[in-house]
Amino acid sequence: MKQSCKKPCPECPFTKTSAKGWLGPWTPETIHRQVMDEGDLACHMTVTEDDVDNDKVRRCVGSVLYMNKGCKKARDPDLAKAQAELKGADMSNILNPIEFFKHHGSKYE
Repeated sequence: MKQSCKKPCPECPFTKTSAKGWLGPWTPETIHRQVMDEGDLACHMTVTEDDVDNDKVRRCVGSVLYMNKGCKKARDPDLAKAQAELKGADMSNILNPIEFFKHHGSKYE
């Protein structure tokens, strides 16, 4: 999956300014597990109903910054490269895992 952005989109669920509790059909636990298990997470702004064209789908930059903020180092070489590219990025608006669960109304908060 390509990554071309250096900062999260305005509606990224990993930011402090995202809509509280809005993760579509997913739970905070499901999204957190997807990110920490190093599953590809596409930026929701680049996915269309017919997301067959992978040239347009981009990796969620917010999820990579979320991993960095949560001190999760990727084993996957492509994901580790994406983390390294964003190492000096401003993370002041990125939720850490505890904040993510509180922000999105986890049953574990």
